[in-house]
Amino acid sequence: MTDRRRVVVRAFGDPAQLQIEPMTDTPRPKVGELLVDVEASGISYLDVYQRKGSHGAPLPYYPGLEGVGRVREAGPGANVGVGTRVACIDAPGSYASVVVVPAARAIPMPNEFTVSQSLLFQALTAYDYEASLHGPYSRVS
Repeated sequence: MTDRRRVVVRAFGDPAQLQIEPMTDTPRPKVGELLVDVEASGISYLDVYQRKGSHGAPLPYYPGLEGVGRVREAGPGANVGVGTRVACIDAPGSYASVVVVPAARAIPMPNEFTVSQSLLFQALTAYDYEASLHGPYSRVS
């Protein structure tokens, strides 16, 4: 894994606070986790709120909570195969070249889906999950 990069936030504020740095560590999946080569990261309202400092992220932190990519490595007990495109939810640090995510938070995508379609599917799946817990069109605070 050469030339891996990630975004870091060292000060709260505007988008200029999103700084790119090289990844010097080599993340490895543990039991039930996946190492995913990130193709695209979603940007949510929570990402923006955290960057502005209104949602308590400690500094420095690595932003990103969702993304799409292909499984590079699967930890023991992970039920998703290497090479599978997945949409990841609740994937802290996903503004990066690679991210480790729990396999339970990685949704396998059909090969026919583009990256954009996979990101949209991920968003709809998160909405459907919340709706199943709280009812359609409900607001979760």
